[in-house]
This record gives sequence, structure tokens and C-alpha cells, in this order.
Amino acid sequence: MKFFDKKEEVLDIELTQYGKHLLSKGKFKPSFYAFFDNNVLYDPQYAGTGSVNYDQNDIDGTIRKDTPLLRSQHNFGSLDENHAYQSFQHNVERHFTFVNPLGSSDMISKNAPKWSLLTLQGEMKSAVPYMTSSYQTIKIPQIEVDIEYQTALSIQGQPTVFQQDPELASKYFNDGSYIAVKPEQLILRALEENVEFEKDNFDIEVYLIEEEEDSRIKERDVQNTPATKLTILKPLYFKEKPSQVQNGILIDELPAQNMSNLTPKNVEYYFDILVDHEIETELLCESIESLKKQDIYLDLDIECPDLKTPLGSTAIYTPHTISGELDEVCETD
Repeated sequence: MKFFDKKEEVLDIELTQYGKHLLSKGKFKPSFYAFFDNNVLYDPQYAGTGSVNYDQNDIDGTIRKDTPLLRSQHNFGSLDENHAYQSFQHNVERHFTFVNPLGSSDMISKNAPKWSLLTLQGEMKSAVPYMTSSYQTIKIPQIEVDIEYQTALSIQGQPTVFQQDPELASKYFNDGSYIAVKPEQLILRALEENVEFEKDNFDIEVYLIEEEEDSRIKERDVQNTPATKLTILKPLYFKEKPSQVQNGILIDELPAQNMSNLTPKNVEYYFDILVDHEIETELLCESIESLKKQDIYLDLDIECPDLKTPLGSTAIYTPHTISGELDEVCETD
């Protein structure tokens, strides 16, 4: 590691191994940036000086002139590991290297940003406001939800015991029977409060969790040493949706999306994720009516003509609501 020469050097840019891989493929296209202040000591009392009395006006000079800065670190693992995960961004680089980016709050709000999460359909099994690993603990909420599909043996041409999904049904057997499948749906309302509302407020990322043996432990050949496995998060990719502009003309309806060439690298290969206007209003209204029967009222801006009573305000304390004050963006594994 080297220190910056503040008299001659101002900016230092380094590409990670994954960034070099994208650059070699012509796919390195940065679209956003973030600032971090992990190396800034705002309060000298945490420097071990033993003194807590200082002039706040001097903090500017302390940070800009008296704080040494290290050059950018771009390698966070061994060469073997970097080569193995070169085709996708390593879990360490993505989640545990640069944390707590500087954000912004709503200028007209006195409250800190916070998250509010409500289940319209589904049930939260457990939740903690942090994520732990062998690297470090970071403030990313972890919420556990179980999704269970119902299956039943059905006969072709006869009604099923539940409303099935034809796309998930098995092929027909020789006697005309088949396996019918009823999927369980999860509907969430996620809000980040006390921040400026923008056009794009959320990014959804999906990962496939796999485990593999730690090659470093295996090579040591130590007797009576239990096998150690590493958790690998492999990113999945959403299939690109068709554009509403075809041959330079804006069409009224989007063309049907081709799902015939899905691969295990696509999110849609496993399940569908719909957001906002993509969710059917009838399905949302059914969820709202179900919650109202449990004395849980919402303030969703949804017109449900079949509802007999108007929607009320959000219940503050319910078993379905998890709300906490966090100062960084929430990421879903």
C-alpha cells in the first residue's frame, strides 16, 4: 500500500479483476458513482489521543491536510480466487469492500431515512437489521420468507382442487393424469421514507446461492479438520424486455416477451418478479381485503371498486410490518 502525495496527486483510479474482465470484453460501461468517507476521522477523540476538547472549525484542515490518504486498493483476494470469479463480481468486492456510501435525505424532513416493509401476501418468518459473514457485519436487513408450492395429482379434463398454473403443470402421463401445481405468491410493499422521491428508487438484484469447498482448506491436508464450505452468490440476469418503440414508431402495447430461450442464468428461469403497475389490480385488491379482515389497514393509492369500506391509515404495530431507521440502501440476495 502507498500513500498519496497530496502536492502532486489528486485522483487515483484502479480497475478490479472483474472490471478488467468487462473491459477486455468491451462491456465496461460505468453508469453511476458513489462517495465514501471510511478514511475520514471526524472526531479526534476516537484517534486515541485522550483529548475530547477540540475546535470544530479546525476539522476542515485536519481532514484535508493532516489526514494521510492511501492509494486505491483494487485487489481483495488471492490471484487464484480472482481468476476463479473473474466472470462475475466476487461477493467480497460487491458487498463487503465498499460499504456505507454517502447518501442524501429529504431536505424538508427532520427525520433520518428509514425503511418500511409490509407483506400484502406471504409471511415473514424472521428478520434482522444486519448481515453477518466471515468478512464483516454490515447494515443490510435480512428477511426470511418461505415460499411453498402445492401439488396434486389430477386427471386431464377434470377440475382440480385448486386454481393451478398451467405453465408449471407436468406433462400428461399414459393414463391421462398429471401433476398440477399451485404456486404461492409473495407481494411486498417497500418504502424508503424521509428521502427524495425519484423516478428510479430501487434496484432489484437476484442471486443464486451455492456452496463449494474451500480449496485452501483442502490443500492443507490437515487430519481431523472438518470440511469448510464457502457461500458463493452468483448473480442472475433479467431478460431484456421488448421496447415500446419498434422501427422508430411508438406502439400502443408492448410486444410479447420471448421466453423460449431462457437459461439458468436468467431470473425468469426460476420465477417472475413484477413491480408496481405490472401487478394486476385485482390481485392487490384481494390482498388488501384479506389484510382488512385482520384489522390491518393500508394507505395504498389503489382504487378497488369491489371494496365495501374505504381504506384507512397504515397500522403502526402489526406482525406483518418491519420498520427501522437505516442509513443505507437495502440489497436483496
